[in-house]
Amino acid sequence: MKKWICALLVIVTGVLYFCSHKTYYQYNDWWILNRSIPEIMKKYGDFDLKSYHPGEAGSGGYYIYTDNKGFLPDHLKHYYYIEYDESGKAVKVYEACQPGG
Repeated sequence: MKKWICALLVIVTGVLYFCSHKTYYQYNDWWILNRSIPEIMKKYGDFDLKSYHPGEAGSGGYYIYTDNKGFLPDHLKHYYYIEYDESGKAVKVYEACQPGG
């Protein structure tokens, strides 16, 4: 009985981790959404792409990888983007290529 409980706990933990880190494994989407940009930057550091300006809506990105492997690599830098509103709250997260890519 204890083995089943442990196995179930491991499975549930894995599913929750996968769901909360759906965009990229290093960033917790659930934690980031609706948080302030200063809170996010305190945990994950300054944006690698663009910068935060209080009072303005915008987006910032964290570098995650360059696609140089696999079938038909695009050789572009990929970023974890966070869009935020005028109050500095994160409203959307997604993964995309570098600007102009």
